[in-house]
This record gives sequence, structure tokens and C-alpha cells, in this order.
Amino acid sequence: MQKVIYIVIVVTFFLFALFLGAGYFLTQKFVDSEIALMKDSLPHNRASFIIDSINVLPELLNKYLDYTIATDTLVPEMLEIKETGLIRTGEKAGWKNFAGKTFFTSRQPEFISDIDIEASGLLGARAIETYLKGKGKRVVKILGGLTITNAEGEYMDRNSLINWISLLPLAPHTFLSFKNIHWKKADSTSLNMKFITAADTLRFVVSFDSLNTLTSITTPDAYKTTSKGFMPGKQRFIYSNYKKSGNHLVPRLITSQWVYPDSVFTISKKQIEEVDYIY
Repeated sequence: MQKVIYIVIVVTFFLFALFLGAGYFLTQKFVDSEIALMKDSLPHNRASFIIDSINVLPELLNKYLDYTIATDTLVPEMLEIKETGLIRTGEKAGWKNFAGKTFFTSRQPEFISDIDIEASGLLGARAIETYLKGKGKRVVKILGGLTITNAEGEYMDRNSLINWISLLPLAPHTFLSFKNIHWKKADSTSLNMKFITAADTLRFVVSFDSLNTLTSITTPDAYKTTSKGFMPGKQRFIYSNYKKSGNHLVPRLITSQWVYPDSVFTISKKQIEEVDYIY
């Protein structure tokens, strides 16, 4: 009888390990295939950033680009971003460590983010967010490949586009890449920016400091996830700890917050460990 119980335990453990391995393999295969498709869609026409090309932009943006990008720098097609940090999955949740990579295209709004969120035991989560061909999606998996969240639709389309825009300070030349970005001066230290797509128009306030670095991007057009579903909210991204990365001066810390009338709630603190510019 004991031998039978032992065999059952061993077989169960083997099947469970096989399930975890298969789930991880299939998830990784999905991520790799999406990255390959994104790379294949790149235009691959080499171009350089030239200071003269920014003269038609607002003065605050001119100074920022002049300060953060060396002239004649080749414009990268894609960025591979290695990141670590802290994240909260809800307003009542504690901080959790995360680490992962984001693949970001600078000439068209697309990205793939793949991060592992630490937790106790086997319940660490893998969060995959994509914005591809105008569609946003977020999938959260546990136990290697068991899907517990699969969010998509118009709210995710908007949120994922906002998350792509939040990474623009890592590739400042991207502000020059789109005719559907419209600027208007807000005050002496900030600009109003509209990003227009076929499906949506997003509003942002982009702020700068006296050193000509971009300090924050704020939008009233985000949606936060709640127990009642997606709810409109004001989101702010704060940029700090600027350091050189190749020929670019970029922030190494990005803090994301929900902004309320009388308080703020910090969602994540993302440490940029490395930026690989792909030409």
C-alpha cells in the first residue's frame, strides 16, 4: 500500500512539473514570436538625429532634445530595456520586487513588456503586456503558464499606448517621429501634448526643469483597474536620475502614480538597468 502511495505521489509530482515546464515553454514561445514579428515590421532605414530638425518645435522641447541627444546620433529602430524595481498590484497591496525586459519600437507605437513579479512559494507571477498594431493586451500567468488575467479591449488599448508613451524619455528622438503629436505651451516649464491615433486622442502635460530635462508626463485619460472593472484616472510618470546611455541622456528611474485631488498613490518604481539601442 505504501508503495502504491509513493508511486502516486511521484507520478503526480512528475505530471505537475511537466505542466509547469510546458506552460513556461509555451509562454516563452509566444513572447519570442511576438518580438520576432515586431522586429520584422521595422522599416530599417537608417537616419541621424540632426539639431536643425527640431527648430520647428516648441522651445522647451528644443532645449530638451538638444540637451539629451548628441547631434548626428543614429536613430534606433528598437530599444531593449532591462529593468528591475518595485510594484503594487492594487491600492491595498504591498510592494513586490520585479525584474524583466521591455522591447520598444521608436518609429511606431509598439512594445512588449515581460516581467517576473516575486511572491511567496510558487505563486510568483509573470506579467506580459503588449501594444501591437494599435491593440493593447495584458496577460498575467502563475505556475509557469496558468493564466489568471487576460485583459484586452478599448481600455487596454488606451492604457498600453500610455505605457508606450511613458517610455519616450528613453528614446527622446521619438518625439520627432510622429506627425500626430501636437504641442501647445502650457506655462514656462510645461507643454500640453496631444497624441492622436485613428481610434483615440490622448492628452498629456509634459514638464521640464531648469536643466532642460523632462521631469514628468501626466495624463487625465488613463484607466485604472479596480474590483469594479476599469475606471478613469489621472496618471503621472516621474523621471529622475538621468545618466548617459550611449549618445542619449536618459532617466534611470521612472515612478508611476495615480493622482487624486488630495493625494497620490505610487504604483511602481522602475529602475532602468540597461538600454540597448538596436539600429
